[in-house]
Amino acid sequence: MILYPIYRLVKDEVERVVEPRSGVYALIDPEGKVVYVGMSHTNLREELLKRLPEVEADPLIRKGAPQFFYFEHPSFVTEGYERQCILYHQFRPACNVEHPAKPFPYLKCPICLE
Repeated sequence: MILYPIYRLVKDEVERVVEPRSGVYALIDPEGKVVYVGMSHTNLREELLKRLPEVEADPLIRKGAPQFFYFEHPSFVTEGYERQCILYHQFRPACNVEHPAKPFPYLKCPICLE
């Protein structure tokens, strides 16, 4: 799976391309390796602005040194969870220490059925 398009992880780019609504994202290092996948249930733009290298609070993600990002705006939270799981299983990002959290207890991962 190739993630396209990808964008530079800088404030101007995030504000230009990402809408302030729910979404799924992948953080990508300079070599093109996905280092983290995440999801925002409310405002993906705000979430990605917290992931900018100069303000990132998570030391593991800082160590992964992401400089690019990919994102999607699925229509439903359930679809977003499925996409996040697919990205997680596809890329096995080093900065994700555990499986993506379920937004609703009845949901199951489409890959591992967890």
